[in-house]
Amino acid sequence: MASSYNFGDLAQAPSSSAVRPHCPRNSPRTSDNLVLCAGAISGSPAAATQPSTSPLQPPILPIAHNWNSQEIKLWADTKDRRKYEDLADLFAIFKTTEHLEAAYVRDAITPEEYTEACTKLISQYKTAETALRLGGFIDSVENFISKYRLDCPRALERLVRIGVPATVVHNTTNRKTDSVNVAQTVQNFITLMDVLKLNIRAVDEIQPLLSEMMSSLTMVSGLPPDFAGRDKIEGWLRTMNAMRASEELDEEQARQLSFDLERAYSSFMAFLNK
Repeated sequence: MASSYNFGDLAQAPSSSAVRPHCPRNSPRTSDNLVLCAGAISGSPAAATQPSTSPLQPPILPIAHNWNSQEIKLWADTKDRRKYEDLADLFAIFKTTEHLEAAYVRDAITPEEYTEACTKLISQYKTAETALRLGGFIDSVENFISKYRLDCPRALERLVRIGVPATVVHNTTNRKTDSVNVAQTVQNFITLMDVLKLNIRAVDEIQPLLSEMMSSLTMVSGLPPDFAGRDKIEGWLRTMNAMRASEELDEEQARQLSFDLERAYSSFMAFLNK
């Protein structure tokens, strides 16, 4: 049987469609080499010079590295910068006060340390809050707390609603100079009542005197926790802390405050004469 093999065909050079360029295994992975190897695998010399359009082999494009850094400023001018700094200060004061109150409740600090730190924070809060309010950056502290998602119930109570340290509201200190505290309390009562009789109604003039009187009253040892005047004075402190420094008590408020002070003073003198 005659053989169908043509040995002459074996001597022919392979066609161009069979040319498969060699892709070295350890050759560097450049975009040109990858494109060439992709064409070699497909068996087409045209594919070796054109990026593959197969969905399994997306075209390899050169990556352009253009790192143009640009400074981003949080403020446009000095006023804007002062705004963000004051907002940051107020935020930090709330956070610090919250941790201070928690430390005091857990007995991690002494009453003296707490009183000193809390008094300083209250003063800083009033300064920062006034600056932001006068600058038109906040309309109320409650909106500020809501906007920046502050979860500080202890700080809100201490800074905004009470305005004095817990050691002032509740007598937690052991004072040996009780006679001095009694004399100071009597003097504060008389001074505050005289101020109201002189028709002084400004909150920034009455509130410091009321706070000082509350402080000296609390330091008097032996004063019962349910002392009648304590709740009244604390209530007035809450009222004034919710008001602006530039505001004034109206006639009805001034009259009620005078009445409450007279009753508290009478109760205090009755306690001393027991």
